[in-house]
Amino acid sequence: MGDVLETMIVDLRQLVEAESPSSDPQLLARSAEVVADLIERHLGTRPTLIDEGAGPHVHWTGGGDPKVLILGHHDTVFPAGTLDQRPFNV
Repeated sequence: MGDVLETMIVDLRQLVEAESPSSDPQLLARSAEVVADLIERHLGTRPTLIDEGAGPHVHWTGGGDPKVLILGHHDTVFPAGTLDQRPFNV
C-alpha cells in the first residue's frame, strides 16, 4: 500500500498546486494540462483539451463497457498566490 499511497499523494499535490483561478486563462490552461497528464499517466491515453473560451475542458474517452461519466471542474476559484498562505499539506 505504501507505493500506491505515495503515488496518490504525489498526484494530489500536483492537482492542488496547479493554481487555477476561474478568471485566469493561462493558469486554467496549465491546470487542464496537469489533469490531462494525470489521466494519460494512469489511463494510458491522452485526453483532448477543448477550449470553449471559458477555459479548457478535459475530454477523455476510454471505450468499452460499462460506461462511466465523471463531471467536475479544475479551477480552484482561489486567487493566484493562495498557496503561499495555504500550502499543500497531508
